[in-house]
Amino acid sequence: MRRYKILIFLPSLESGGAERFVVNLLQSLDRNLYVPVLAVIKLSGPFIDIIPSDVAIYDLGRERVSRSLLKMLRIIRQVEPDIVFSTLGYLNIAVGMIRLFVGRNICFIAREASNVSMSIEGNIRLTLYKVLYRIFYSRFDLVIAQTQSQKNDLIINFGVNEKKVRVVPNPVDCGAVQKLGNKKNKKPKKDKISLIAAGRLIPVKGFDLLLKAVVELPDTFHLTVMGDGSGLNELKKLSHKLEVEDRVEWVGFQTNPFGLIQESDLFILSSRYEGFPNVVLEALALGVPVVAFGGPTSAQEIIQPGINGYLAEPEDCHSLAEQIEKAVQTDFDRSAIARDVCERFGSQHIIRIYEKYFLEEAQGRVNG
Repeated sequence: MRRYKILIFLPSLESGGAERFVVNLLQSLDRNLYVPVLAVIKLSGPFIDIIPSDVAIYDLGRERVSRSLLKMLRIIRQVEPDIVFSTLGYLNIAVGMIRLFVGRNICFIAREASNVSMSIEGNIRLTLYKVLYRIFYSRFDLVIAQTQSQKNDLIINFGVNEKKVRVVPNPVDCGAVQKLGNKKNKKPKKDKISLIAAGRLIPVKGFDLLLKAVVELPDTFHLTVMGDGSGLNELKKLSHKLEVEDRVEWVGFQTNPFGLIQESDLFILSSRYEGFPNVVLEALALGVPVVAFGGPTSAQEIIQPGINGYLAEPEDCHSLAEQIEKAVQTDFDRSAIARDVCERFGSQHIIRIYEKYFLEEAQGRVNG
């Protein structure tokens, strides 16, 4: 049986969602079908230590993708892959540029990690981004979106051919998450109804909205926030202004957040928008129901109201508080929540879908 060589480009191995996905992919790809090779713009980050030992790694040694184009082209020619795969918009654009100088016997596949229109909204380079996406995404043989809304955005706003776009959600490694969730951790205050949230402390994550929702909740609710970021001081000032600082705990970045999540009553996603909220999958894999804003967060493609959580109106603090109280009064089946998300989004299931598309494109290129 032929094995197809797949060259994966990634900016770094820092602890982001795209990086986590690629590591999962490298660990799970069927070695009877694929030979994975990884090329990193700058080889740095905590995921270095968990790359499988059979994966060849190329370090481009650059700080910026824009200064890596020639090296990326050289690596493609050196590796001679059947498939080139990349993720993250700016890296995809660079790979699309390189496609011009590579033979047509290689198929190029991109994974879009965000809702592009929202991620570049308000950016002074908006017009330039739109042009770049339209030109260079058209050069990929296949574009994988994480949600239906991402797919629609690429087709309607950036002119990507509908026939080239597939929707494949992110995977969650249920076994790893559940194992880490069972490790001892500092437990929430169990004399309170424990809410937990996680993410970078930046405006798009909407922690200011969550604090305003806490104001409307009884003082029996306690919120724990995991994560670091430039907005910490402003959020602490806001919690003081809103007189909820004694009901909110900021615990910083957690190497293993899953113990705290598992011991909580509800996980809250207050983001103004998300490409695909991986942390929601992880909370559900632990059996913890989720309350989230709908709309631009794409949470509605994961959450089933009344079964594994509830959805609030986008950026509506009053609605968020209402749904939190509604969730607390709901008798959720935590075992069923975990079982359902692992069936729908478990790593093995999702990676098999990726493999199917990789194989179709590679065989089509060989046979064509």
